[in-house]
Amino acid sequence: MERIPYSRLEIQRILDEASLLGWDQIKEVSRDFIKYLIDNFLLSELELFLGCEKYERIEDRKSYRNGYYERLIGTTLGEIRVRYPRLRNGAFESKFIGKYKRRRRELDFAVLSCFILGGSTRKTAKVCDAFADVGISSGTVSTIFRELDQKAREFHSKAIDKKYRFLVLDGLWVKMRERFKRKKAVLFAMGITAEGKKELLGFIVADGESEYGYTALLNNLLKRGFDPSALELAIHDGAGGIIAALNMCLPYVAKQYCVFHKVQGIAPKLNRRSNRKAIMRDAGDIYRISENKVKAIASLRVFIRKWAKAEPRAVRYMQTRFDETLTYFNFSQALWKTISTTNYLERSLREIRRRTKPMGCFKDERSTNRIMYALTYLLNSGEIPS
Repeated sequence: MERIPYSRLEIQRILDEASLLGWDQIKEVSRDFIKYLIDNFLLSELELFLGCEKYERIEDRKSYRNGYYERLIGTTLGEIRVRYPRLRNGAFESKFIGKYKRRRRELDFAVLSCFILGGSTRKTAKVCDAFADVGISSGTVSTIFRELDQKAREFHSKAIDKKYRFLVLDGLWVKMRERFKRKKAVLFAMGITAEGKKELLGFIVADGESEYGYTALLNNLLKRGFDPSALELAIHDGAGGIIAALNMCLPYVAKQYCVFHKVQGIAPKLNRRSNRKAIMRDAGDIYRISENKVKAIASLRVFIRKWAKAEPRAVRYMQTRFDETLTYFNFSQALWKTISTTNYLERSLREIRRRTKPMGCFKDERSTNRIMYALTYLLNSGEIPS
């Protein structure tokens, strides 16, 4: 393949555009992808060294895999921790790591340009060319991109064998350019085990936060083996589409309307913006100071008497479906912080938004699915804190 050289002007243009889009965020997502590439190159190199793939049985093999250890690698975008393979007998020495260190500047800029300027064929070719110079073929790079798509497909069909006590549902909006630019919703489901372990179980790209979208997401979980008999509570943001989908797919599971979303929903109902801080504080206190459902209802009555005249719409809003926000009182107080809101899933979505914001607009649903899977994988593995 004919190499596309990097000129000084081109590198400067990449840096200039990066500073406009948010350098820290672009650095972070590019660093994540560099880690992903290096991890996969090491696995490919290990397969060549052993002469067999994982779980493949052959005679006269050199050694056996024995997990991995983390190793710090310096990049032009900061240090990253890569998964360096370990063997049961003997040692594995990667030739790629040494070649990468000698050419890291150009390799990192190749990846960086993909995230800043978009993943077009020409930009992807630059990544292939840059890695080809250190002994990694363009076919290997292309294979890794294809494997990412395949792993995303496998994630959507992966069996769910754990028992989850709580299920959290929420979504985020992304811009997508297909025939024309428009917004689409990415709907997520997070499971929380009895031990408190949290995991993103699935996501789906949908036209909106509708009953159809959430029904498709929940049906996917059930098809993969999600056990509704172990589920004690489903936590949601109060959207009508989620309620209808839960009633359809999980009709016998208790439901918790996120108290944070309930309180935040007061703002559009106010007659006077100057009342916002005080009335939202009082609404939040209904949940903060109440020790049980009875006291929460009593606190609501106090709230009504105080604000009925000044903010009647906000009061009617708080009264509507108020009982749906009190389900968490049926559980141990130690769990209230975990199950009264969708905050645990919101934290993960906040990390995803932060890393996808520099990309601006996704090319299509396929690219959205690929990036969402990669970030979901990193969040579940703990490599992105949430």
